[in-house]
Amino acid sequence: MISTIYTKILNFKHRQSVQEFCDSFGEEGLWISDDVYRMDVSENHRIQYKLSLSSFEADLGSNVCSVCGIKDDTLMSIAIDCAYRYALGRMVDLSDLMLVCILNNDTSLIRALSIKLSGVSPEIIDTLKMYFNTGNNAVLAAELLYLHRNTFNYRLNKFVDKTQMDVKNAHIAQFLYQYFTLIDRIS
Repeated sequence: MISTIYTKILNFKHRQSVQEFCDSFGEEGLWISDDVYRMDVSENHRIQYKLSLSSFEADLGSNVCSVCGIKDDTLMSIAIDCAYRYALGRMVDLSDLMLVCILNNDTSLIRALSIKLSGVSPEIIDTLKMYFNTGNNAVLAAELLYLHRNTFNYRLNKFVDKTQMDVKNAHIAQFLYQYFTLIDRIS
């Protein structure tokens, strides 16, 4: 499983050091802005990165913040700005960051995800919610929705194709589950 990590630097003079540190964990990344670096890593490298970040910051003498999420520069730019405000010096997953934002009365991440999901049909959203509510059990979710298993899988795949959010990735699934739970409680 591949994860995408966005890292924001606070001091431009450390740009090369941050890039070298990030690239040591995966494929060569990309600067999506002057201060945000995006890279794709394996699950093992994601964990190593998270564990190494505080020592790197100590060596650097400067803070960075990182968010593990999805390859969507628009949504993740909002996420990395939230991480800068609320989780400086740490790497956080989108689901954790969303909760921190809510605790700080910041709905920017929820609004950004709502915009991203606005083009997804209600039928696919309902399928996804049932999938999460059955503990990611596709067989049970299909049965409860009175769908053939292939129809159910088709809908999940259609969601992934439309949003580039792989619901089989535990971090993304948790983020979406929390989002739907919050939205259902607010509505």
